[in-house]
Amino acid sequence: MYECTRRSQALRGHSLILFAFSLLFFLVVWWSAALALAAVTLTLGNKWIMHDFHFPLSLLLVQNGTAVIVILIAALVMKLNGKSRMERFTTTQVLIVLGSAAISTLQLSASLIALPHISIATLTVFGNGR
Repeated sequence: MYECTRRSQALRGHSLILFAFSLLFFLVVWWSAALALAAVTLTLGNKWIMHDFHFPLSLLLVQNGTAVIVILIAALVMKLNGKSRMERFTTTQVLIVLGSAAISTLQLSASLIALPHISIATLTVFGNGR
């Protein structure tokens, strides 16, 4: 009887390990598939926008403006709930953020301008360094 109990405990331990590994495998596969789907969708969508829109770079302004508005609303909600206190920015902090934002915007603009001239396959193979 004692031997049977030890064997069932050992089987439960192995099944728990097997469950953990299968869950980890499922999450890795699901996450990889989700990232692949997002990357392909964004690449094809951006290529379509650069081909068919009259002012495609204005989309950057809309996206960045929306991000700023969402962040400010979140900061306001957190301040009203007493969860966070936002201190004033120093001039140095503003200059660092603006410099970084300008470089990022220039890089993204250059990539979007080049996108209509590059095939999707080339972008997929060589664009993995992003």
